[in-house]
Amino acid sequence: MNDVLHRFVGPVALGLLVMACGTESTTNPDENPGQSDTDPTTAPSTDPAEETPLPDYQGDADDDASFLFNSDEILTFEIDVDPANMAILDADPVAEEYVPATLRYQGEEFSDVGLRYKGSIGSFVGCTEVFGFPPSGAKTCPKLSMKVKVNYTDNGLRFHGLKKLQFHAMNSDETQLREMLSYYLFRAMGIPAPRTVPMRLLINGEMAGVFLLVEQIDGRFTRSRFGDGGKGNLYKEIWPMYSDDAPYISALETNEDENPSVEKVQRFRQALDDATSTEELVAVSDSWIDRQYIMNFLAVDRSIVNDDGSMHWYCNSYGQGVEACSPHNFFWYEDTKADKMWLVPWDTDLTFRESHVTSIPAVWNDDNPECLSDFASLGMYIPPNCDPLISAWASLKDDYAKALRVLLDGPFAAGNVATLLDGWQEQMAAAVAEAHAVNGEQIDPDRWNSNIEAFKVDTYRRRSAVEDLAAP
Repeated sequence: MNDVLHRFVGPVALGLLVMACGTESTTNPDENPGQSDTDPTTAPSTDPAEETPLPDYQGDADDDASFLFNSDEILTFEIDVDPANMAILDADPVAEEYVPATLRYQGEEFSDVGLRYKGSIGSFVGCTEVFGFPPSGAKTCPKLSMKVKVNYTDNGLRFHGLKKLQFHAMNSDETQLREMLSYYLFRAMGIPAPRTVPMRLLINGEMAGVFLLVEQIDGRFTRSRFGDGGKGNLYKEIWPMYSDDAPYISALETNEDENPSVEKVQRFRQALDDATSTEELVAVSDSWIDRQYIMNFLAVDRSIVNDDGSMHWYCNSYGQGVEACSPHNFFWYEDTKADKMWLVPWDTDLTFRESHVTSIPAVWNDDNPECLSDFASLGMYIPPNCDPLISAWASLKDDYAKALRVLLDGPFAAGNVATLLDGWQEQMAAAVAEAHAVNGEQIDPDRWNSNIEAFKVDTYRRRSAVEDLAAP
């Protein structure tokens, strides 16, 4: 974690501390979603006075890994690891240190991969012996999210083009469907978001549980998604608000070993700093960020209540301004062909929850936000549109309403969502039952099905909640 993120990890983790205690359908989201006549990625600029280039996002990749993410059957991955090394991982999962292992998938074998547990503090609280801040001690939950580093010993080794495999345990989601639906909606609205597919994981021949294979956001991801070749800077969890280069360099996920330059994001940040009115901020945003793209992003982000993402500004002290606050769970991609930035979502397991410890008390585009940090559940926050860039987006209410209408009438239509959830539920049912039969601490199938039914009701409520905000 870079130094900037240390500024807000305290209140974030405190909130998560309490929280932790407690087939694709016929509409296939992974085959160039949104490429219909109403494709939001090819809609004209909403500002007739501005000749804004169309987004250079290419849609979901048609790459070596597509067969995995397009599967309508649950996948099965097997990992063999020396019991002594597995004991090392289980004794201190928060350490996130790799041990050697062997990965198997449908007759393919990849020796000497790296295996470790993964996650933020919230992923481990309640799942280790020491229930504290930060959590520590041996693993106590039946499963934890894991990461497989395919190129652990051989830098050139790939698993169908993938350098790393993310196996999400979904411990905070008893439906096991929130991430899949959230990322689907982003992708279907033209936002490059990770592809996902449910999977069984066997460790040393024993069923470890049902996981979600979530596509890693890295240089391969950007090269497969962006028309500039995807070789630009990819930043994780850093907002364009720092005059010092060091935070951006620390946040780099690509190009970090190549004498990186962050002058482009600094010019973006400087332009925002120089703007003295909402109109000027909107002009800066339109120059650097495609308006249709960011309106689509926000339409999904707010409709799914992604309150642990880029719209939740956690703060490190009470009564301070936005400079003492930062969001997380997002990436920025910096285009190489033009002065363009693309916001990319990440970590959507807490979505579709109207009330939880990460809830944002403020309306994201309220006209008169209170821009001093206040308490939210057990952490501190500031309304997102206290940030100059988000305040520019918040002023575009008509554009936002139009994006909501496209979302509600298309990907988030009630029938489409029901079809998706029913298909995923059928795809995963046998594996959920198997995991519970092997280990009674894994979610009970009856409880899982009940949670999914409740989740369906939640999605209907979310549609109703945003319906009045959408343009006719």
